[in-house]
Amino acid sequence: MYIVQILASSFVAHPQFTAGGLALIAIASYWAYRRAQKGVRVTKYLVGFIICILFLVLTTSKLYTMYQLRGQISGAFTLNYKVRQKWDEYAWDRTSRRMQHTYWVSWTDQDIQQPGSHRINVTYDKWSRLKIDDPIGITYVARDPEPYLRNGIFDSDDNFIFDYVLLLGGVIRGSMAGGKAD
Repeated sequence: MYIVQILASSFVAHPQFTAGGLALIAIASYWAYRRAQKGVRVTKYLVGFIICILFLVLTTSKLYTMYQLRGQISGAFTLNYKVRQKWDEYAWDRTSRRMQHTYWVSWTDQDIQQPGSHRINVTYDKWSRLKIDDPIGITYVARDPEPYLRNGIFDSDDNFIFDYVLLLGGVIRGSMAGGKAD
């Protein structure tokens, strides 16, 4: 169910990438169906190809948003607010299996401890420099209701490198999925 939510949010944000990926999956499924009618087993190649397309769609969509945040592609706009609340959340992180700090900043009077699009996760350095009533520019990307901070966690250089590695892995895996079927 989680993958359906990711695809749905990806489609809302960037329908051109998601629709293209779903079209490729449909073509691959049809190809596999036709090959299966001839008695060729193509299951492992089809599954690999579909997973590859899903990774490519999600990574390409995310990279597109990151480039919009950096201003290299049009479609993002920034609204200026004042910091109203700050919160250092010290909680159990299921991923790392340890206690971890998460730093939040809000520009509204809505409860910062409640999840929602009224707050944003920032690095410790940014969090420690920001004071209440300091100006903060919140960036929105067309067709995406989530707020972003330019030069923040989402569009950091490390995140670009990670996504390009994922994209490269998807392209390499996709080229290997077209190999000879059993």
